[in-house]
Amino acid sequence: MHWASTFAERIISERGEKKEYICESGVTPSGHCHIGHFREAITTSLVAMALEDMGHKSRHIHMWDDYDRFRKVPANVPSSYSEYIGLPDYLVPDPDGCHKSFADHFIEPFEKSIAEAGMKPDFLRASEQYQKGIYRENIKIALDKKDKLIELLNSQRGGEKLSLDWYPVSIYCPKCGKDLTKITSYDGEYGLSYTCKCGFEETADLRKANYIKLKWRVDWPSRWAQLGVDYEPYGKDHGTQGGSADTGQKIIQEIFNKPPIIGVTYEFVSLKGASGKMSSSKGNVVLPSDILNVMEPDVLRYIFVKTKPSKELKIALDLDFLNIYDEFDRVEVTYFSDEDITKREKYDKLYEFSNIWGYKSLPAQPSFRFMSVLVQITSDVDRIIKILKKEGHISKELTETDIERIKTRARLSANWVKLYAPDMIKFELLEKAPEITLSKEQREGLRVISDLVQGEDLSDVELHNRIYEIATNIPIEPKKLFEAIYLVLIGKESGPKAAAFINALEKDFVIQRFRSY
Repeated sequence: MHWASTFAERIISERGEKKEYICESGVTPSGHCHIGHFREAITTSLVAMALEDMGHKSRHIHMWDDYDRFRKVPANVPSSYSEYIGLPDYLVPDPDGCHKSFADHFIEPFEKSIAEAGMKPDFLRASEQYQKGIYRENIKIALDKKDKLIELLNSQRGGEKLSLDWYPVSIYCPKCGKDLTKITSYDGEYGLSYTCKCGFEETADLRKANYIKLKWRVDWPSRWAQLGVDYEPYGKDHGTQGGSADTGQKIIQEIFNKPPIIGVTYEFVSLKGASGKMSSSKGNVVLPSDILNVMEPDVLRYIFVKTKPSKELKIALDLDFLNIYDEFDRVEVTYFSDEDITKREKYDKLYEFSNIWGYKSLPAQPSFRFMSVLVQITSDVDRIIKILKKEGHISKELTETDIERIKTRARLSANWVKLYAPDMIKFELLEKAPEITLSKEQREGLRVISDLVQGEDLSDVELHNRIYEIATNIPIEPKKLFEAIYLVLIGKESGPKAAAFINALEKDFVIQRFRSY
């Protein structure tokens, strides 16, 4: 059983039959929403999808915690933004001036990537929820049970304990907008007195004030209780013993009198070869849009679908990037095949949870590995399709869906070559024959290969074997003959698989070039 289906079964078992199961993810938009945040969203989305797959109604809520305070100035943001520290994120201006606020600057591109990856959550904003007074009752409950909260939180704190004058809420001053406030007293009813560093002071009425916010450790379980959340994943920094998820489970039961949620800790996501956790504030992040610029959405989904949340995930953008594409294509072929039922059953959910296009039959599968060669030969999609047909990578008859996929892979592979491919993969087809010195044996080898290309159409394997035969007959070391092929075509001593490369080029071009020496 797929891991998402396992969680869905557990939710149904522990939460009982419900009209609708609520699955939540959430991010504070205080910096770029990176691929680690994407893992939280898709881990939630997949469990909601598994619930639907089992015949139950589900709702995926994605909460934007834009009511959190602006704590520090992130990398690549002017240091002058320190003047906004203490404001809620949704009131901090966008440093680039292209969005309504600092929070919106990071929300918009992430929502776009989420949609592109086939997710359709209900996006909620904490700022709007607090302003609507949705959590007023929970704020009063938390204040009434302040001493119990202090006791509960202190039991989980290894360092400095909370003092008796601690309060479970913070207040955004209605005059300066910042949370530089200090609560002086709570009257046990609805009056909460405080002072602000700006000089403002008042006794706020809990029934009317919409600028009082629960502190994080209380805010999170309050949300679970208020929205009826059944399931939420969280990063391992929250999932440690005594961490915010641990205390949240206690608070939802002992303070808000609601059952604990089904939670799961997910591991961090990083780029292969990179070290350390990605941090929005430090700026060392990879965005979902960065990956989607070189990878189809269903392949990106597949990476997360096949990996249990508890397993660390390293995404490769180097040569191993091609391996994940090969793997996805094999799974897709197996899914639509009747040959190996056992393997197909294993792959069913892997593919169904990845496939956002609703394919009912196997679509065209131009090898991404081969496409990364073709796009360096030509940008003409019609010519690429012609080569793919000639080389047997696709069928002769193509649907509009097939053509669209070929165009997509051509665009993405060109981006990958430009942005991430190692130098050994990159080449430029030389328009003119380079002025180089070749040995007599190399020149003879090129001439014989040109005769071979002119005379008959050979498959890649056949041509590869014939090149080795030619090297033996001359004789010349195969390595030296292959070097000559690459030198006269791309000016390098190595390159893509020679036979496939030669077959992808126009015959007349190859013949003329090889006979120039």
